[in-house]
Amino acid sequence: MKQYITGPIERLEHDLNQKQVTSDRYWAAKEFIHACEKVGVWRLKRGKPSGDAAHHLAFLASEIAGSIRVLIEQGDVMLARKLPAVVEILQRAMQVYGSKITGRVTKRLSIEQILKKYKARDLLETLSALDSDWETVLHIPNRREIESLPEEKLQQLLLKKECWVLQRGGNRIEESRNHPIAEVIENIIAVREDENANINLFVEQLWRGWLWGLGPDESGAKPGAIFLKADWHRKKDLPAREDVRACMKLVMPFLKKVTGGDPMRLEVFRHMLAARRRVFAGKRLADDKPEYIWNQIENRIRKAWVTMAKRARKRNSGKTA
Repeated sequence: MKQYITGPIERLEHDLNQKQVTSDRYWAAKEFIHACEKVGVWRLKRGKPSGDAAHHLAFLASEIAGSIRVLIEQGDVMLARKLPAVVEILQRAMQVYGSKITGRVTKRLSIEQILKKYKARDLLETLSALDSDWETVLHIPNRREIESLPEEKLQQLLLKKECWVLQRGGNRIEESRNHPIAEVIENIIAVREDENANINLFVEQLWRGWLWGLGPDESGAKPGAIFLKADWHRKKDLPAREDVRACMKLVMPFLKKVTGGDPMRLEVFRHMLAARRRVFAGKRLADDKPEYIWNQIENRIRKAWVTMAKRARKRNSGKTA
């Protein structure tokens, strides 16, 4: 085992967290994880989203993976020996859709890096396009004042760090955090980095006869099912997957019908459309006709359809996709 010289900060962190690592907390966490699994499965079998169950599991998995990485880098041989079984379980899960359908964000951009690529004004307008009431969600009392700031001042606001004082185990801990708007913008960009993978998954589900990710309608009613059966679900004599033109003649009329002609109800494309900035009230491009917006979406679907058809051929031929 490697030996390192630790300082007062490491000792403080050890003392604060040692009391959290107990058998009772382990069993409570294990019960919580199994509860999420049972609740999620019950809902999915009834055609409903898994909701908080899968949400909590996904974030727990990410946090656990990060901790495992740190401990193994520090030389934890026992933990490293346990890792292959965990990897095997995750690989079996990936086989549900194929390892190349869903992508992952390999590098999360910080607000500093994002502002080197985009103007602060464009980022704020994109946020408004995705959530017209973002000031309510983020508890921002001065939205109009923020929106009236010049570019330089707006950049300074997004880069400004806020100091939070927390109490842990009777000790006072100070943490530096991004401005709430900056944190949301980082999340938006992270989603955009994964946009192609999400659209690929959307298209793969369509091919299988399911519509995934239908947002609420104008009345605000939320969708009742995580998947909606497509018109061609389980039907025979469908066009060949490689016949993209024939497939589009099925897909596009179906999407327009189930969305009531509102393309913004297709959640997987909301970031793509909002990135154009000229979105009014998060619903529609102000200076574009609906037909033009649908053409944009069809082009992205067509491109993803070709990609997934190629991957399917490679999988069926035994080659690496």
